Amino acid sequence: MRKGRSALPSKTTQTTITRLYPLFLMLLPIIFSVIVFFGYSQTKLLYYQNEVQAMDRQLNSVFQILSLFDKRVKDNSITRTEAQESAKKLLAGTRLPDGTRNTNDVELTLSSGDAFIVFNSQGNLLVHPHLEGQNMFQLSDADGRTLVREVLHKGKTVITYPSLDPTTETRDTKIAVARYFPEWDWHVSLTTAESDFYHQLSLLKSLLVLLVLGSYLITAFLFYNTKRKDKALLSSTLRG
Repeated sequence: MRKGRSALPSKTTQTTITRLYPLFLMLLPIIFSVIVFFGYSQTKLLYYQNEVQAMDRQLNSVFQILSLFDKRVKDNSITRTEAQESAKKLLAGTRLPDGTRNTNDVELTLSSGDAFIVFNSQGNLLVHPHLEGQNMFQLSDADGRTLVREVLHKGKTVITYPSLDPTTETRDTKIAVARYFPEWDWHVSLTTAESDFYHQLSLLKSLLVLLVLGSYLITAFLFYNTKRKDKALLSSTLRG
């Protein structure tokens, strides 16, 4: 009878597998990193869209309130000045003697880092926590010039722009959603610090970074363990 072929892999096949295994170990964390990167990029895009939509919904509520104030003006219940002052207090709090707004007195529910900025078609700041009454075109770009130009000159409604906090002299990047209230010539912008905007996503990013680093550490351990076993096997073979 003809003997059946052995089911065991040949020595050449075993050698090939042994040589390819370290290469596979090195490629594994790289492939994992690429998958995580693309997954995070898509998640960040969806997160950005959802957060902008949430800000836009909040502006919807504000515009409903402004419309109610304007209706009272048209009904001669209050003057336009009274209506606008009430709206300013609602959006930015009571105005203090130094010209700033008491943001702790804001009647609307705002997330950390959120604020309302209102300016007219000439770029004059009508509502602002610190710079109310100034013209944004006359300020440096870091003070918000980009915001008014993107809104007035380019007609953008979602803007990312550099900002300088005059109270702390710190620079930051802000994200704003802007809409126009034509009855009063008000460009109303809900702004938030980029760090606050992406706060929840940054927690996910930190977790993914730890997972990627962990995959490299595990790969390094497996690679070291494989090399150690290969050395031990080679030494045993030489002694035999």
